[in-house]
Amino acid sequence: MKQIIRFAIIVLLASFLLPCLAVAKCDKPGAIAIIHYMKGLTDKVPNVYMEGRTTTKYYVDSKFWNSLPKDKKLALITAVADAHACLEESIGIIQLIDDQTGLVIAEAHPTRGIRVLR
Repeated sequence: MKQIIRFAIIVLLASFLLPCLAVAKCDKPGAIAIIHYMKGLTDKVPNVYMEGRTTTKYYVDSKFWNSLPKDKKLALITAVADAHACLEESIGIIQLIDDQTGLVIAEAHPTRGIRVLR
């Protein structure tokens, strides 16, 4: 239940902050709040440097992920990617990973875009 409440907070924050994050000067306090709630929702693995880019991986509870409709999954990965882009002032690779299987379930990539894979 706590995870659902946290997710609802992230989606609400994202719906208010995404327009702000899209402009040249982003809302850094809003982006920090999104990353803070995301860290509370998942276990974050330290950044991994690969192919000249930083990859940030979040391990998400598989039961929680599977309970979400696809549009909410897309909203979550989009909000997290936008928040990272705002704070890091560059576009990196963000991956959400199923904590049970280790498979990438959603990804934000500078060249491939934002996608929900599972």
